[in-house]
Amino acid sequence: MSIRYIVCLISLCAFVLSCKKKTEESVMPTPVPVNETKYGKAGLHLHYYVGNIELDTLSFNHPVNQADTGRKISLGYGQFYLSDFEYINNDGSVFALPNGAVLKKGSFPTYVAGNIPVGIYKGIRFKVGLKPELDTSISSPTLNDPAMLFGSKAQGHIYVNIQGKIDTTSNATGTLDKMQPFSYKIGTSLHLTSVTNLPPTSINVMETGVEYLHIVFDLKLLFKGVQLNNPGNLSVNSLSDNNSAVAAKIAANIPNSFRFE
Repeated sequence: MSIRYIVCLISLCAFVLSCKKKTEESVMPTPVPVNETKYGKAGLHLHYYVGNIELDTLSFNHPVNQADTGRKISLGYGQFYLSDFEYINNDGSVFALPNGAVLKKGSFPTYVAGNIPVGIYKGIRFKVGLKPELDTSISSPTLNDPAMLFGSKAQGHIYVNIQGKIDTTSNATGTLDKMQPFSYKIGTSLHLTSVTNLPPTSINVMETGVEYLHIVFDLKLLFKGVQLNNPGNLSVNSLSDNNSAVAAKIAANIPNSFRFE
C-alpha cells in the first residue's frame, strides 16, 4: 500500500467524521407541543410608564419627568381596549382568542385574556381596539363602559382614552403651572392597530393558576413626533377629530408604545 493511498484514506475518514459531527450539532431539540385537551388561563399585567418610571395609583395626576429629556407628563385618566389575542407556539402555530377583549382601567393591572391550551408559548400578538362586531356591541360589562363610547354603540367605541398634562415647551423646561392639558380619544376602524413587534418570550400556561405577562404602555412614546407647542395637536375628542392628522399620528404611535416590563 502506497503512502499516497494511506494519506488519501486518512483524509477521507476525517471528512466523514467532520460531516457527521456537524450534522449531529445542527439537530435542534423538538419543541414541547401544546396540549389541546387541557386548558389553562392566560393573563396580563398592564402598566402605565413614562420612560422607565411606572405610574401607579399614587402617581396619577402627579407630574413625572422623562429621564432623558426632563419633559414633564402627568396622567389623569387612562383606559384602553386590547383584543384578538394570539399566542404563538414554538413551532410557529397560533392559538387565537378571537372574541377575547380586556379593558385596561386606570392603574388596575390584572386581567385574564382567556383560556388557552396548556403548553409553552414563545410570543403574543394582539390588537389595540375592537373588531367591528365588538365595536358596535355593549353585550358585556367590558364593552358597556360609557366613557369608552362615542355617544352610543352605533357610533362605536373609543379604543384608547388618555388624558393628562404635558410640558409643551420646545426645550422641555416648562414649570408645573405651565403644563398643558391633553386628551386623546382614539377610535374608529381607521385606528384599529396591531401589536406584533414584542420580542420572543416564554409563556408557560398550566392547568392551575394564571400565567401573567407583564406589559407596559409607555406614554413617552405616544407623543413621538407630535409637535407639542401646537395646541391643536393636544386633543382628539370626537369621531370627526379621528380623521385628523394628529389622530393618525397618535394612532400610529400606539403599537410601539407597548413593551414587556
